[in-house]
Amino acid sequence: MSAETYNQLFTMHGTTMIFLALMPLGASFFNYIVPLQIGARDVAFPRLNGFSYWSSCSAAVAQRQLVRGPLFHAGMLNVAPNGGGSATPT
Repeated sequence: MSAETYNQLFTMHGTTMIFLALMPLGASFFNYIVPLQIGARDVAFPRLNGFSYWSSCSAAVAQRQLVRGPLFHAGMLNVAPNGGGSATPT
C-alpha cells in the first residue's frame, strides 16, 4: 500500500468515525437522557427528532456514495495549526 493510499484511507476512517459514529451516538444519548432529567415522557418535538435521525442516515449514504474519485489525503496533519497553507514547509 502506498503512502498516499494509506493517508486517504486514514482520513476517510477519521471522517467516518466522527460524522457517522460519534455525532449520532452523542445525539442518541441526549435523546435518551434529557427527557429523563426533566421528567418528560418524550422529547418536545418528536417529528423533528425523527427528521434528524433520517437526515443523518441519508448523510451516511451520501458520504459513501459521493466518494467515487480520489479521496482526501490529509492524514492526521489536517488539524489546526497544520491544516492551513501557511504552516506547510516550503
